[in-house]
Amino acid sequence: MKDRRPGRATRKDRLMWIAQQVRLQEIAARRMQPHFEREHLFLWTLEARGRANLHDFIVPGLLFMAERLNQPFDAAPAPAPADAALTAS
Repeated sequence: MKDRRPGRATRKDRLMWIAQQVRLQEIAARRMQPHFEREHLFLWTLEARGRANLHDFIVPGLLFMAERLNQPFDAAPAPAPADAALTAS
């Protein structure tokens, strides 16, 4: 029986997994700066222990997408639109 080609979700997960792996490798080589808490923890572990397992810091595709969409903790909240203040009164 012939193998089926992977579904769209499987390909997307694999692409996100590869993107995270490449990103962590670049951070380890100091060619890229960490942007997310997980990447900062990876770099800290690498500096503290001298080695870090990449697979421990790769998350599933949906969590990776959510991490990219979230704002940093120290970011100021977005201001309310001016139109909402006018319609409330």
